[in-house]
Amino acid sequence: MTPPPPPGSMNELFAWGYDAYGQLGDGGTNTNQSSPVQAGTANNWTAIAVGRDHSLAINSNGELFAWGSDAQGQLGDGGTNTDQSSPVQVGTASNWTTIAAGAYYSLALNSNGELFAWGWDGYGQLGDGGTNTNQSSPVRVGTASNWTAIAAGTYHSLAINSNGELFAWGWDSNGQLGDGGTNT
Repeated sequence: MTPPPPPGSMNELFAWGYDAYGQLGDGGTNTNQSSPVQAGTANNWTAIAVGRDHSLAINSNGELFAWGSDAQGQLGDGGTNTDQSSPVQVGTASNWTTIAAGAYYSLALNSNGELFAWGWDGYGQLGDGGTNTNQSSPVRVGTASNWTAIAAGTYHSLAINSNGELFAWGWDSNGQLGDGGTNT
């Protein structure tokens, strides 16, 4: 019988497939992979999410990392919208708990129940009450601190608060916000 691996060694992250923007996170030459390659070198990942051409992950220290396409600021690294083929840290916080990724944007919850968004905001999917302006660093969504779950669609976002109430914002061309409105 093979002994179990040492603690922490089971949480390596692997990716494969299309890699035109570095979304596999292997630090390579953006070459498509038909077999799994390790994303970054860490072995303490606890959560992952993938958008259209970018990836997000949280490690066991509560730190948030992103890689891949950053054309719209979806990596949240506050940089110059430069694609990254290796994980880069999003800010300096170490209390991230939950992540979600849409087509060109990202969402994250922290342990205080606060919701943040960044990236492309063409349809208001960041929910920051702004003027549909892209953000290359996380911006807080509202003032509530009781969010418990999030999800990201292609161009719309959803969140549930501790009261069990569901909120939606962003693109509503086909009624995906579920608000009974005019689908605008």
